[in-house]
Amino acid sequence: MKKKLVVLSTFALSMLLFSGCGLLLPGGKNQPQEQNTQGDYQQQNENNNNNSVNQNNDTTNNNSQTVGVAAKQQGEEIGFRADKYGPTNSSHPPSSTPGIRVHTKDKHAGSIESYIKYSWDREDYIEVQVGNEDLKGKKLDVIRVEKKGPDLINIVVKPSDPSFSTPEDKDLPARGYFRVDKGKIDPNKVKFSVTTEDGKALKLQ
Repeated sequence: MKKKLVVLSTFALSMLLFSGCGLLLPGGKNQPQEQNTQGDYQQQNENNNNNSVNQNNDTTNNNSQTVGVAAKQQGEEIGFRADKYGPTNSSHPPSSTPGIRVHTKDKHAGSIESYIKYSWDREDYIEVQVGNEDLKGKKLDVIRVEKKGPDLINIVVKPSDPSFSTPEDKDLPARGYFRVDKGKIDPNKVKFSVTTEDGKALKLQ
């Protein structure tokens, strides 16, 4: 009888030990898995944050890029001497049509002779008259004279109010004057264009 009790006690103790081990094993296996899951979640959040930062940096870099603008082309400049005043409209009335007039010693308007007669031997006198209605009463300050090609000269002007004018002058076409070395511009070999500083073409016809 005692022997049977010892066997039963041993069997019960063995079952109890195996049951305890079985209870520990799931916990031991599941706990690292839970930790890994939490670690994966944190890693995923870090990756998402890094991606967001990279995307923001890319957007900032794209927005900060400067778009290149082609520089305006300028032709070879021709030396000249600006004449800010010129003859008055009463002493040298404007022509009936706009255009460029090159006054030389041998060929010039009679009304302009007294104005430039003392320098005919060393320079020519260029008169610029445009036909833009909105510029009537203005004077044209010559800013630059450019050689755009072998047979084209562009005159860059800045329209402004004259320092002196009469009520009649407001209805007269805009004009400007400049001087160049004698023979520098041959009107028989070149054509002309007139533009403002911002590139607007003015009427010569």
